[in-house]
Amino acid sequence: MLNRLKKFFRSDAPPSAEAPPAAPSAEDVGNPSKGTTFSISVTGPAGQRTESINLITELHAAFTRAGRRCSVRNGMVHDAATGASFLPGIVSFQPKDDLTMQMCTTIEVHKPDMFPKPFFEYQHSLGDTAAKSVARGFDDWLELDFPAIEDALHHELPNRTLFEMTLSDGICRRVVFGPVKCWGQPIPAAPGEEGEGHPPFCPCCLFTHCGEAFKPLLESKDVFAIRFFAMRDQDGSPVADCRVNGMDFPSGQAALVSCVKEWPGEGFEWRKQYVIVQNKPEAG
Repeated sequence: MLNRLKKFFRSDAPPSAEAPPAAPSAEDVGNPSKGTTFSISVTGPAGQRTESINLITELHAAFTRAGRRCSVRNGMVHDAATGASFLPGIVSFQPKDDLTMQMCTTIEVHKPDMFPKPFFEYQHSLGDTAAKSVARGFDDWLELDFPAIEDALHHELPNRTLFEMTLSDGICRRVVFGPVKCWGQPIPAAPGEEGEGHPPFCPCCLFTHCGEAFKPLLESKDVFAIRFFAMRDQDGSPVADCRVNGMDFPSGQAALVSCVKEWPGEGFEWRKQYVIVQNKPEAG
């Protein structure tokens, strides 16, 4: 799969007939967060509940549950191992009749020496209470998104799947693939390009199947954090969401929809992943 991507991006590849979609601007973070603390009082058929939530406290607890040493600095959660800081924020909440809570939060990433501009991503979660819902969303972010962020801070990644290309000016661009989270029926491995079985849900698959949509990001010099979400509904309809640095990326979404249409099998299935595109960090 990576072999195909290398061929697609090789320097002598003929230009496409249409101009590639423009890379999103990284000038503005665009985070819709409304703050790090909030109180809610909900009433429904199941009763009434009032909660006060401090998202800094909740994110600190999530890092601690993940076994990471962290502290609170300048109003953000600071991870000791990476030196990065993380700012959580509330976007919206929706109580259900049984008083379970659907939450939408964001986590913004700050590491100026490696990521010149902050970027963020959404967390959508459901829990018995607002606090439990937030905790679930933060735990999922640490499991799925954080590994790509952490890996992006290292020069070499010998035990990870990644893609590198060198631009005409000598700058090495690379794609750091986070883990793939998926749900659905198992799919048998397909023959690989080099004669070996290609595992289902490989970390490179979503990106390589949508290569043209992301070519402008690879040819840029900025850091781009990409969210992939691709789903085949129970009736076979393709659904997709793609964001870059937290902002909607329509060409990526369209490419993912096309990708879903090619999935083997039938029935409900979804895949989700976080990927970082960046200049390769200097050694040391």
